[in-house]
Amino acid sequence: RLEDEQAGNTDDNNSEPKHLETVEDYKKKQRSQKIEKTQNEVDETTSMKRPALIAKKSLIKSNQELLMLLTSGFQALKYGRSGLPKMKVISFIIDKDIFEWKNCAERRSSFLDMISSKKGKDEKKETFLSLNDIIEIRRGVHTNILKRYSSDLDPHCCLSFVSTKRSLDLVFKSEIGRDEVVKALQYLVDMKGLIETIKFPL
Repeated sequence: RLEDEQAGNTDDNNSEPKHLETVEDYKKKQRSQKIEKTQNEVDETTSMKRPALIAKKSLIKSNQELLMLLTSGFQALKYGRSGLPKMKVISFIIDKDIFEWKNCAERRSSFLDMISSKKGKDEKKETFLSLNDIIEIRRGVHTNILKRYSSDLDPHCCLSFVSTKRSLDLVFKSEIGRDEVVKALQYLVDMKGLIETIKFPL
């Protein structure tokens, strides 16, 4: 009997630490669940605010990229009243509110600029179009100039800046490239408060 009692005491001694360890684990588990619940609530609140913040940031970035596309210049084939079409770089000069076009490989020195400035007025050609003179920006083949080449052109790649005096007629390599420029122009027109003046007919 003594041996049994000693064995019983030994089991009781062993069971007590196990019981205490279980209680401690339970408390730790409760603390962990409480922390996890709090963290989930924080994450849920943050996730509700994040889409609006991301959308706002992406919109700002997108607008900056659109304006950069115009100010840094984009390439297109320019069709004129006479001669063959030529590849040009068209840029928007933001402090003058004009669209200017130059040859892609044009790198004129100050000396050449000085010589060209001495040429007569008859020899000079206008290489810019004022934003304020534009009344329409039209996709497709609509102007008289582009209509002359309509059989060779893809209307989905064509774009015309129509003013009261003339038109700037461009053909892009792809429809995607043209539509990116149109989107940038729409943003520019809206930014300048000319949305009622310059139309974008389809």
